[in-house]
Amino acid sequence: MTLGTYQELPNRLLSTADKATIGSTTASATDDPVRLTHDGTNHFVWLPGESGNYLSVPDEAALDLTGDFEIVFKLTPTTWTPGSGVYYLYDKADTSYAVRLDASGGIRVFVNSSSYVSSALPFADGDTGWIKVTRRQSDGRIQVLTAPDAAQEPATFTQLGSDLSGHTSAININGVAPRIGGRVSGGSTFSGVYDRIIVRDGIDGTEVLDINPAADIDTSSDPDAGQTSFTATTGQTVTVNRSTTAGYRTAVIVRSSAFLDGINDVIDCPTSDRPTITPTSGKFTALILARVYDTAATHVLFSTGNTSSDDAIILFVGSSGTVSARVEDDAGTGASSTISGAYDDGNLRVFGVIADEGTVYAYESTQALGPAGDYSGGTTITHLDPRFGSRAGAVNTPANMEFFDGILLDGLALTKSEADLIAAKLLAGDYS
Repeated sequence: MTLGTYQELPNRLLSTADKATIGSTTASATDDPVRLTHDGTNHFVWLPGESGNYLSVPDEAALDLTGDFEIVFKLTPTTWTPGSGVYYLYDKADTSYAVRLDASGGIRVFVNSSSYVSSALPFADGDTGWIKVTRRQSDGRIQVLTAPDAAQEPATFTQLGSDLSGHTSAININGVAPRIGGRVSGGSTFSGVYDRIIVRDGIDGTEVLDINPAADIDTSSDPDAGQTSFTATTGQTVTVNRSTTAGYRTAVIVRSSAFLDGINDVIDCPTSDRPTITPTSGKFTALILARVYDTAATHVLFSTGNTSSDDAIILFVGSSGTVSARVEDDAGTGASSTISGAYDDGNLRVFGVIADEGTVYAYESTQALGPAGDYSGGTTITHLDPRFGSRAGAVNTPANMEFFDGILLDGLALTKSEADLIAAKLLAGDYS
């Protein structure tokens, strides 16, 4: 029987048996896994507002603007009034030119270390908005303009307040590679959804940078496209920079997902989804579509047990990219199956554990099936409510991952070819 089929949908996580619970072990509404909903067409970048997460492009002469410029953004920040955690939207260093979302919700424009700030933007938290910033060298005038959400750059923007009076000097050329969503000197990273940035040399001038994930990333033949870098509409290589510490990371969203922070985020399945296998009888398969980060550590992807001496069923990614599945009884007697060096950080894969009447196998969609592990010498196996993202029962060895789909099958041990067929559909987003 199928215990549960969990898929990320816009407003809920569904199970064929009951609803799963998505949250955190701190039970804090502000500390749950981040739900990132994708419409199936328009890819975007999500930045978590944590240091080390941003986009970047190489420095080039075309971006060393010295006179008039125009920068256009389409954004959905976590908040439009970030307080002390100001958001840098585009930075070529304050000593040259930069734009940030200020503490109180205004736009601050830097030119040659001087800064000029607008009144608060007219957006409420949760809104997607367009922002245009223009600078004219001849009289130093800076304007901030806005427009409501639209699929493409609007033809009409409304000026926010009065002109800002800047200076008329040429902008310093500094040879610094621009950052999008972060500050060149570090920190002040953007939190929220980044849909578009356009930089023009001159007001209504030539586009020298256009980053548009919805148009720039093509996943039709490669579900991993754009995850580490992609080519901007204007031809630059856009590098996706991610933090190397536990927590949320830059996510290039090409399908709906739940992002687990590797600290206390989990997805709990209902009691009705507990497997029925014992050391000598029963069959079970769990398949999980995910991206796992920081494979220098151990990340538990799925478990029905609580501790390392009572794992029940566990599937995890270990150091050096190993993928392991283990079944053991309440006293810790059991066996493992491990695929060595199977996984690299951030790759989209289907991981699995297959238990077949006393034998366990690890599964990873690009590798041969793991060697058989014989757990038939055990006694009683007590299964807790299944959990994605940690050992069950209490948070233990949590996973830093994007979770997309999970399938639990009780009474069925898939063969490699059968698992590959399902994996191919999961990877392609085909749920037919």
